[in-house]
Order: sequence, then structure tokens, then C-alpha cells
Amino acid sequence: MTIQNGLETEDLRILDILKNKRSIILLNKIDEKNEGLENDINIKQTNKPVIKISAKTKEGIEDLYEQILKMFKLNEIEINDGEVITNIRHKNQIRKAIDALKQAKQGLKIEIPIDIIAVSLKESIEDLSEITGENVSEDIINNIFSKFCLGK
Repeated sequence: MTIQNGLETEDLRILDILKNKRSIILLNKIDEKNEGLENDINIKQTNKPVIKISAKTKEGIEDLYEQILKMFKLNEIEINDGEVITNIRHKNQIRKAIDALKQAKQGLKIEIPIDIIAVSLKESIEDLSEITGENVSEDIINNIFSKFCLGK
């Protein structure tokens, strides 16, 4: 919405469409005219954050950035080596899988029986399969361990 024009019919229609959506009301061109459009009753009734900006002078852009971070909790996203994990459940499952792999690695170092280590590996696979939606079968576990030389 441009602050100088006030609310037009199309703006009201958009506000109605967005009433149950997570959104930000953005008032542009505050460098040209500032008459307090954010106090318009139609905007106030939305209970949505109102950010005033000037795309031309970049005024208010930092406020918009901060509101987006706050609203969508983007500060909770982890970025490691160019990988982005946007789903908290995925992040938790990956952490669980890593922990299980660390247990398996530690078990190998201290020479725990391979069938005990297999439990940790299976946990890791199950954790990751909850992300991908795949099922873990005994065939997958057998395939993994067929590559190990198990002496008796």
C-alpha cells in the first residue's frame, strides 16, 4: 500500500484475503507523505504488524527485516557449510541421528559387540527416515553389516 493514496478498494480486498494469514502490512512511500495511514481503522482491526518504509530512501527497511525475522522465527534456522535446515522437527531428528552415530563410533573404538553397535546405527537410520518418510527394514541393516568382516 502506498501511504499517500490512503486505502483503496483493492487494498481493503487484500486485507480481507490476508485476515487469517501470517502477514505484515507494509506502507510504502513514507518519504513522500506521512499522514498516519497506520491508524486507519481497517488496518488497526487486522491486528497485524504495520511497517512504514520508503523503498526509494530505504527508510524502515531494517524494521521490516527485523519484523520478518521475528514473525517467521528465521533466527532459529541453522546454516552450516551452506546447508539450511528450516524445519525444527528435521533439525531435531538430524541431531538425534548424529548422536546415535557418535554412540556407534564410540562403540567401535572400545570394541563393543557389533550387534550392540547395530542398535545405534538402526536408531540413526530411523531418525533420518522420519524426515524422508522411508521405512527402515532388516534388509537395510543386513546390507550395512554385510560390508563388515565379523570374526568369531
